[in-house]
Amino acid sequence: MCLPRVIKSFQNYRGVATTLYPTLVDINRFNFSTKPLINGLSDHDAQIIALSDIMCSIPKQLPLYNRIIDSNSTRKFSELPSYENWGDVFQDTDVNQIFNSFHSTYLRIFNSSFPIRKKFETSKSKPWLTTGIKISCANKRKLFLIYRCSNDSGYKFYYKTYCKILSSIIIATKKKYYDEQILNSNNKTKTTWNIVKTVTNNRKNSNKIVSINIDNHLNNNPVTIANAFNTYFNSVAKKLIKKLPENNHFIHTDPLINLNSNFKTPNSPFRFNYTTTHEVNSIIHSLKTKDSYGYDEISSRILKISAPYI
Repeated sequence: MCLPRVIKSFQNYRGVATTLYPTLVDINRFNFSTKPLINGLSDHDAQIIALSDIMCSIPKQLPLYNRIIDSNSTRKFSELPSYENWGDVFQDTDVNQIFNSFHSTYLRIFNSSFPIRKKFETSKSKPWLTTGIKISCANKRKLFLIYRCSNDSGYKFYYKTYCKILSSIIIATKKKYYDEQILNSNNKTKTTWNIVKTVTNNRKNSNKIVSINIDNHLNNNPVTIANAFNTYFNSVAKKLIKKLPENNHFIHTDPLINLNSNFKTPNSPFRFNYTTTHEVNSIIHSLKTKDSYGYDEISSRILKISAPYI
């Protein structure tokens, strides 16, 4: 087994490699030392090998994982639930078991329709930047090198005219790209604001607190500012309670004592009604159509697509 390949496969960010496979080391090639590690978990103790003269490169780009959600996968997802009879869901009488069975079936269909793909993030070049503009910008740089050393007024006029034409082409290309984005978007308002944030470069540090007045002194230390916020929110409730009038009944810290002393008359009993398919369907379609999701990765958009079948 090739040791560098094993280490590179299992290397993490701290430069430590782990492997469960037998490892062979060429003692004439590597300078190493070994020692046992008693982990106390079982009778299989670990062995640590330290290589002092080997370099393992850490990948500069980490892979990103996302699901393929497009028109084809969405069409597949809208068909698969209709082929399911859902009979196994109602074989149990416990509500929790019924939901778990339904959820497992639903996630199986979801994962097969929208598989996870791995991709590496490419350099964040401007999306509107075309090949023609790149060539023109390269020509502009060449012209500028001649322009700054030239005394020819005709050449200077040519360079300035070239720059004006290139600027107008860049503006037109940007406008066309952003117009197409808004035109093809389902949520035009959100897309418009995203474009505004991109153009104005207002995505980061828009709400950053640079300094704050603490005890009549302006402070810009981020640790001190964070501690001041923590101190305020930890003590604000006690300070508000002290400001309450003396005849206020909510003086006990025990919530049950407050309830018994302030609400002596019994409340009307709760009455639960059975839900219906129509009610569940109405609730699903009343949700806002969004692509955000929780731990199960099911967004409201996906839920609405499968509503007729579930």
